[in-house]
Amino acid sequence: MKTNIHFNKRSIKIYQTMKNILRLIALFMLGCNASGHASVMMPGQDSCNVVVINDTEEQNGLFITGNSGQKAAVDIPIASDIQMTITGIKVTLSSKIPPTYVHFRFYNDTLTNPEDPGEIPQEIPGDILFDVTATEIDTFIVVGYEPMHQFYVRNLTITLPEPIVLKGNLVQGRYWMGVIADANAWASTAHFETGAGVVGESVVMGGDNFEWFQMINLEGLYELTADCSAFVSVQDPIVNKGISIYPNPAGDYISVNHDSGETLKRAELYNLSGQKVRAFDSDFNNLDLSGLNDGVYMLRVFDAANNVVNKKIIKATR
Repeated sequence: MKTNIHFNKRSIKIYQTMKNILRLIALFMLGCNASGHASVMMPGQDSCNVVVINDTEEQNGLFITGNSGQKAAVDIPIASDIQMTITGIKVTLSSKIPPTYVHFRFYNDTLTNPEDPGEIPQEIPGDILFDVTATEIDTFIVVGYEPMHQFYVRNLTITLPEPIVLKGNLVQGRYWMGVIADANAWASTAHFETGAGVVGESVVMGGDNFEWFQMINLEGLYELTADCSAFVSVQDPIVNKGISIYPNPAGDYISVNHDSGETLKRAELYNLSGQKVRAFDSDFNNLDLSGLNDGVYMLRVFDAANNVVNKKIIKATR
């Protein structure tokens, strides 16, 4: 059984050269409703559970305690018009003895600022939003053993004091969830690409003496029991940050333009489940939506400098 516990910034060097190949991410729709407009919730809730498991015998993990203040976090992608209500959390942690507490810390999202202008910025945690500390460890199951450090790998069911409500219009596309516990490490998938249930970005690691960075090809093991409700803004402007979309609501075709005439590089269309359903790299005056079901989508528009604007599209052909 292969073991691999990561504990410092040197780990990122191993994966850095593979970043552009292995960074296959399952992005949820990104968007920001920062205008302050009121929102109303559409009737009905849908289950949006997340279950990330290790489907191999390989044991990996990231230290979340140590002399360098190590910490780790996973991202929770969320659209700007979605409210997620989390009623249960499971995490898989590694330590010699069972942990006595598991708390959670939630962050907003930001981007790294690479020194190399040719390097693509990474999504990482930003400011701390809130902590969830009044938790209890309900049960745990030993699911593995990591012989290098003599750690038992345990899947822990955590009782929350109350549901955790995440609103998509308060962040830029995702929340980050960190674990604060007296366990040693947060177990991870052996491979980001093949890990069952993986969503969003790779797990990130940080510390007292180094900034957050993505552990390319790894994802923390966790489960969320959650419901998601869609929101529609009462005053949702069609023009945002210089990008115009017409018509919206749309039929089978839309036109996307930058108000200042700047060149658009590409666009990606996502459904409410976070699946990319279309990709465009040309002819932005005539983007083809035919064949898609009527409903709400998010269009991510990139300019030549890789700046991104997120626009809500309503397809209504009937």
